[in-house]
Parts: sequence; C-alpha cells; structure tokens
Amino acid sequence: MGKGKVILKTSIKREKSKLYFCGTDDKGNLTVCEIAMSRGKKKAVKKKKK
Repeated sequence: MGKGKVILKTSIKREKSKLYFCGTDDKGNLTVCEIAMSRGKKKAVKKKKK
C-alpha cells in the first residue's frame, strides 16, 4: 500500500470521542465534518413465545 501525501494542513484541534472526515460539496469546495463517535450497541435479547 502506498503512502499518502499531505495536501492541506489545518489548525483544527481534535476532540476526544469525535470522528473527523473530509469531502467536497457540490461546488467542489473542501469540507471538514465532525461527528460524535458511537460505540457498538448491544442487541436486545428476544424472548421466545411458547
């Protein structure tokens, strides 16, 4: 696997439990988004009907 290269540096401070990703909008502008990370949720146990 090849190494990536840095094309842009920002001064955005990372926060714990946040996920950051980048993309582009309809006009081609770079956008950086953040979202709260969620951990895996336990599935509810279904009860059997007799």
